[in-house]
Amino acid sequence: MSEHTPQNLEARYANAFRVGQNDSEFLFEFGQYDDADDTERFHTRLITSPRYAKAILMTLQSAIVEHEAVHGSLSDDCLNDRQD
Repeated sequence: MSEHTPQNLEARYANAFRVGQNDSEFLFEFGQYDDADDTERFHTRLITSPRYAKAILMTLQSAIVEHEAVHGSLSDDCLNDRQD
């Protein structure tokens, strides 16, 4: 990461995600899915402008390409998990 990242930055695991948007902002919600009782518990909400939402998308795309180049292709099957 960066030398400017605080050492005490809170880390939370997320395997459940929701995205909402309106004309001026994107809302990203992160949480944890529990197989045992088929529930999602959301714990973090990130709100940003559409411009920075696109920057997040581009950063994630670049990181996935780099990860797959080193570790092999990732399956897309998670895209079908728990969708209504």
